Amino acid sequence: MVIGYEDEDGNPIPNPNVRPQPAQGSGTKLKKAPLQGDNPPRFTWGNYVAMSYAWGDPNEKKEIILNGHSVQVTTNLESGLRHFRNMEYFRKGGKIWIDALCINQEDVPERNEQVAKMGLIYKQAGNIIVWLGPESDSSDSVIILLEQFSIYYRTEFMEAMDDKDPHTAHSFREVAHIKLRRSLQVWVKKLTDGNLVLFEDILVPLYDFFIRPYWRRLWIIQELGMGRAGMAMVVGNHVTQWRYIRDAVFILAGVTEILKERTIELLKMEGREMEEESAITHIASIAQIEIHGHRKILNRPDGQPLPIHSTPGPTSGPLRGTSLKRVLELASYSRASNARDRVFGLLELPGLPHLKLPFPDYNKSTRQIFKEFAQACILRGSLEIFAFLDGMPVRYENNSFPSWVPPLNHKPRQPPGIIEGQWHASGNQQGFVVGDGVFVYPRFLPANDDLLECYGFIVETIDGLGAIHTRDKVHFEGTFPFGVVQPRNKHPFTNGQGGSFADDADFGNHIWYTLVGGTSVNGARAGQEFRCLLDGFPSLSGPPPPAHSPDLANWEFLSNSRTLSLANAPLSSYFTPLSWTSRPNPAHLAAAKAAMTARTLGRRLAVTNSGFMALVPMYTQPDDVVLILIGHSKPVVAREVGWYMSGVNGDEKRSLYTIIGEAFVSGLMMWEGMRRDIYSGKKIIESFMFM
Repeated sequence: MVIGYEDEDGNPIPNPNVRPQPAQGSGTKLKKAPLQGDNPPRFTWGNYVAMSYAWGDPNEKKEIILNGHSVQVTTNLESGLRHFRNMEYFRKGGKIWIDALCINQEDVPERNEQVAKMGLIYKQAGNIIVWLGPESDSSDSVIILLEQFSIYYRTEFMEAMDDKDPHTAHSFREVAHIKLRRSLQVWVKKLTDGNLVLFEDILVPLYDFFIRPYWRRLWIIQELGMGRAGMAMVVGNHVTQWRYIRDAVFILAGVTEILKERTIELLKMEGREMEEESAITHIASIAQIEIHGHRKILNRPDGQPLPIHSTPGPTSGPLRGTSLKRVLELASYSRASNARDRVFGLLELPGLPHLKLPFPDYNKSTRQIFKEFAQACILRGSLEIFAFLDGMPVRYENNSFPSWVPPLNHKPRQPPGIIEGQWHASGNQQGFVVGDGVFVYPRFLPANDDLLECYGFIVETIDGLGAIHTRDKVHFEGTFPFGVVQPRNKHPFTNGQGGSFADDADFGNHIWYTLVGGTSVNGARAGQEFRCLLDGFPSLSGPPPPAHSPDLANWEFLSNSRTLSLANAPLSSYFTPLSWTSRPNPAHLAAAKAAMTARTLGRRLAVTNSGFMALVPMYTQPDDVVLILIGHSKPVVAREVGWYMSGVNGDEKRSLYTIIGEAFVSGLMMWEGMRRDIYSGKKIIESFMFM
């Protein structure tokens, strides 16, 4: 039974204080599960379902009989097929498409052709059946919990009136969006305020469920993205639907830090460690892609203004920005056995702009494929791929990559924390335009397309640096110091120096604002409540938090840089040690720490020559330049590495740069640099050549 209560406006909302009870029919047995693979038929010969699964260890094989022939397949695939054959659809002779069996993996031309059709194969399937793996002791309980959580955030509710007239459809979507958002806020608040104890017995099984290998497989981004809400998700002998897992993770994604903190403690009690992050946020991101790609675009009434503009999809998920950025972010945290699949596995995703890439070709080198992909992204008018650069020289298959090509094959590298948010560092929301309609599009040199030319100006130079985080040193490859580098210039902070808090003489505001990259973990602009970071840690000079503490990583980031001089005072002087007598609001502190964790990954603090505080890629060095590039929303760190001859007669000497990556610079994110340097006439827009 679901028990509800009312909000302050009298609207009924499910009561978060009451743990949901299993709904009748939850945890459907596999034999009775409807697969909808043959109703209605899509082809003259009937229908088929497509299988989505993790291949598993390629060295662990088992034998199956296929059309009377013995075939070796991975253990995980054999296990899934053994379970599927109990389903009524397959007992009646239903057809299934499986990549390992339907594509000759040893025939490169065939694989090239079939990979190009993968999106169509999953789109035209009667349904998609997902094999998550064998059941565990508590997997049934997890499925029941997810099914019940999904009741409170049913995203399909927004589409209930889509078949009505445009006014009704648009208006209903907006009202539904408000109700869903309110329900989500209530649940997040209640779970944050201590009600998580109601679910403690299921937290470790929930963690185990979401670290199954399937969830991090790169190809599922396309397979789930091309699927539909009724996809069958099979765990052992039980089946649920994608819609239930999808909608439940939207709620869980709002409390990931609290879930993580308590799960670490419970794992410790069982003698276990948290070996990897739960995929909850990752799955919520895939769910956003799937919903945005399939949600109907409503018609506008002819000649009649709409009363409101409807919301296209859930805005509570982890992803922000364009569809291209969303897909790249998902891919950067996924696993693929073949590096080329990091490009080929994305091309048919719904909502992804057409990049006009060549036909998939596994004969091409990884360098060529990644380079062609980066070039296609840039030539369609986007420098968003710079968000995934970390500044480390990339060599793969004995080939060096240009610095502007993101290392999509980052394993075992650590991708940098993404700088989220709606920023306009170049002061230009209209693309690659300067002044009175002068277009300055990025371009590749015809004589050497490894060279990328962009337009902008040097806004600052790196002066001082914080230490590289302890966790990031395992990924660090470089000969320059990774400890604190004190700024050479004195930077007394004065009220109105031009930072994000120019009217506030407290430099501490720049510190917490920089640590979270100016936003919450999901990209919403950070408010003053995040200032609690300055009161939320034990003494930076004292002993560290316990090894299992979720605060340890953030504390180490700060403690390692505690001596860095900021406005002529050490970083540690801006922090007040956490005490039991004056603890910050738990919800605000958890949200601020989650944002800091996300932003500081693979990054270090920096001070510029004018005293601005920044969060930069960990490979940044003193004297690197901070660029504002026209048409790009965030500052970019670059390094001068040489020169080349240019000009009509080839007698003009020009600098060559490598791109290190994007930076958050407090006070230079919203066209302040353009006003100070360009609009004032102090500097001019010039071209920069990146190799």
